[in-house]
Amino acid sequence: MLLLVLSGLEAMATHNRGGDITYEHLGGYTYRMTLMTCTYSESDANDSRDELPDFMWGDGTLDTLYRDSIIMIPDPNGNTAYNSQKNYYTAIHTYNGPGVYTMCIVDPNRNGGVANIANSINQPFAISSTLIISPFTGAYNNSIQLDECPCPELACVFKPYCYNIAAFDPDGDSLSYALTLPLTEDPSNPGACIPFVDGVEYVYPGTGSSGTMNGGGGSMSIDPITGTLCWTSPQMLGEFNFAIEVTEWRGGKKVGSVIRDIQLFVVQGDCAFNDAPDIADLPDTCIVAGDNLLIPIPFSDDVGANLQAYGEPFSANPPAFLSNPAPNGAIDTAYFVWNTGCGNVQASTYPTYFIAQDGGNPVQLQDIETMSIDVNGPAVTNFTVTPQGNGMLLNWDPNICTNISGYKIYRRSGLSGYTEDCCSQNAPELMGYTLLGQTNSHSDTSFFDNTGDLVIGNDYCYIVVACFGATTISCVSDQQCAQLKMDVPVITNVSVVTTDNGSGLDQVCWAMPKELDTLTQFNNHLFYYQAFRSPGNAFNGATNLIYTSNTSASLALTDTCFVDNFLNTVSGPYTYRVELNVIGESVPGSGNFDDTLLIGTSNEASSVFLSATPLDNRIDLSWTEVVPWDNYEYEVYKETAPGLYTLLATTTLQTYTDTGLVNGSEYCYKVRSIGNYSSPGIIDPIYNWSQIVCERPIDLEAPCPPELSIVDDCDAILNSLTWNNPNNTCADDVMSYNLYYAETDTSDFVLIQTFGNNQDTTYDHNNNDVSIAGCYYVTATDSVQYNNESDPSNIVCIDNCPYYWVPNIITPNNDGVNDEFIPFPYKFVESVDAKIYNRWGSLMFETTDPDIKWDGINQETGELVSDGVYYYVIVVNTIRLSGIKQEALKGHLTVSSDKKANGQ
Repeated sequence: MLLLVLSGLEAMATHNRGGDITYEHLGGYTYRMTLMTCTYSESDANDSRDELPDFMWGDGTLDTLYRDSIIMIPDPNGNTAYNSQKNYYTAIHTYNGPGVYTMCIVDPNRNGGVANIANSINQPFAISSTLIISPFTGAYNNSIQLDECPCPELACVFKPYCYNIAAFDPDGDSLSYALTLPLTEDPSNPGACIPFVDGVEYVYPGTGSSGTMNGGGGSMSIDPITGTLCWTSPQMLGEFNFAIEVTEWRGGKKVGSVIRDIQLFVVQGDCAFNDAPDIADLPDTCIVAGDNLLIPIPFSDDVGANLQAYGEPFSANPPAFLSNPAPNGAIDTAYFVWNTGCGNVQASTYPTYFIAQDGGNPVQLQDIETMSIDVNGPAVTNFTVTPQGNGMLLNWDPNICTNISGYKIYRRSGLSGYTEDCCSQNAPELMGYTLLGQTNSHSDTSFFDNTGDLVIGNDYCYIVVACFGATTISCVSDQQCAQLKMDVPVITNVSVVTTDNGSGLDQVCWAMPKELDTLTQFNNHLFYYQAFRSPGNAFNGATNLIYTSNTSASLALTDTCFVDNFLNTVSGPYTYRVELNVIGESVPGSGNFDDTLLIGTSNEASSVFLSATPLDNRIDLSWTEVVPWDNYEYEVYKETAPGLYTLLATTTLQTYTDTGLVNGSEYCYKVRSIGNYSSPGIIDPIYNWSQIVCERPIDLEAPCPPELSIVDDCDAILNSLTWNNPNNTCADDVMSYNLYYAETDTSDFVLIQTFGNNQDTTYDHNNNDVSIAGCYYVTATDSVQYNNESDPSNIVCIDNCPYYWVPNIITPNNDGVNDEFIPFPYKFVESVDAKIYNRWGSLMFETTDPDIKWDGINQETGELVSDGVYYYVIVVNTIRLSGIKQEALKGHLTVSSDKKANGQ
């Protein structure tokens, strides 16, 4: 009866060829799932599949699925073995919140006769997809959309076979493709999905045989970017299954995946006398929304072929279409046509798939080509930048696409490499631009840059992009550049003239405001400058007025330099700014100039402040300054004779290391900065000196640590330690070594040996012949003068290899042979707790002496025990790296003696 029941299940439930699960976001945490299964339509099992129980949503919830529709796919040539049907099930589910959810359905069974699945007729069919709901990737996700799944696929033996899943993602996520193991039911968790065991339950097509399975030979691979799968020359007829996993990526993070399980028949047909069509290579392309795309698709075949196209452009709004796809002889050309619109703009490319099929029977040989299409948003137009006071006013026309959410504004100093071809443009950040701000509507087309960091004398360039949602931007606008009007002083120099802690000197210079209207706005006025100073690199504290120029009716006759004296230029820098003031007549024509007005203030600028750090045979130099111009180069000078400084190096960095020095000798340095403003008409280059700094190199650096290795010898109770001399690798002044030891892996390290010769790199340690267990490290030290000790080397730990055995017989007859129960030679044992019992459990003897030395005397009575079998329990306290570790020995011991010979 049991055999009949199993046979009945086998006949009723062997029908599944393949399938997939996709899902659609409806709102909040609610999703609609669609399950498609491809089944053998001649199986009676299809009649019982109006309901599929126990669909797993991945959150612990189970549902029964109800079949919505069936699509019958009879074989056009009447071969019932290929007859199939597609079954569609849908359901709606609401999750509680973010999480990773793996949907799964198990349906017994797969159809029989699948060559690369062991005993396929008795293998449950399973399919799953993964949904990731995460606030870090946009909170929701729609799965990929797929073309109509072939049910089944057909291929010709000894002929190349290719297939493309033709997936696209409605969210614009990036996709990757991989062959994966098909799924079955998890035997330890009924109803759950688990991959087949590779090589045991399944072999990939394109491989050899394993047990009763056969992968059909040849080679199968998939392009991870385009998704095109090809099997080069399958070598045997039969049915095969393979699975493709399509993974979605958003911002570099996985957001979901779908597995499609596909069945493929390899048949004979008329393939031997036919070759597959050929589609010309198709390059990826790019277009600006609103333009029309017309791409010829040349394809050829010996007798003519049909061209089909799939992908996201054909479901877009407006959609693309394919013209003239029907055969027209051996060589033909179809045209991909897409009149794009603003709604087609997205961050990801549009994957597009072209499949040419011939009229073969029963297998239509085919060729697959893929093409990616970028649809970019049009750039904003009529973009202008106008200086206005201490800021820049930006204006542009509204973008021709009205579905934008606003605009982003970027800025940089000076022009960047730029191309007008939108498809060749880099992102703003890659052009050296920094995001400045944004507007939040289609009609908000102006922006005022008054961030406070604009500097008179520099060119500032801007670009604007339109925003299509949160992640997609348009082509960049033209670059527009401008400068603030030079109607205030422009500071150019803060240069240290004299280094002293009380009599130091700084020279401060500036350019006069050449664009100030002195004739009409300030006719009959007197001009003068005032300079202010603050210690440090900014005006963050006390500010002192330290200079006022003479007044003059002409700016050209007013001094633009002065020397600030009585400074401590040793301890830190000073920051300066310059103000331009004008004095007018309180009563016009009176000649009384007593009406003072501040015209404007320069930006702040500090002196270059040099720091020196003495190290071993070298000095590290570093310097800082805060200036409104760009310092693009620095010259490092070194004193080579009293008061004579010679150029040592030129660098674009703000650090330099002078090496090869003598410890204890004094070395002095100063730095000259070289820079400019990006605007013409200002002194160029701008030179400024730092103060002088002097230091003496000193060895405060420990050498690098050695590397330690150990060879242990349990028999000799000896550890042989060896380490390298760091002078041969990473140091040059190692003079000696210190060796540290810890008896256990938790005890403190103690110094056990010092080696005064740097060539002495070996040591034998035996810890008083008691133990080799312990941990070691070694350090290196440099000269006796400085005695810098390195970090510890690698720590190496060694454990003992204790052993302890006892005999199984003693003959206590005083003949000098086996008279006592004594262990064989042992090692690394601290003590024991040994007890010997007779067969009734009475204690005969006990000791903590590792040598035991039981002579057969009952410890309580003092008499020799009777011959017979006795039992021992010995707890051995072994000496180990972790400390004292107990090991138990249990066994029996035979006592055999000649009592008469002993007078008993």
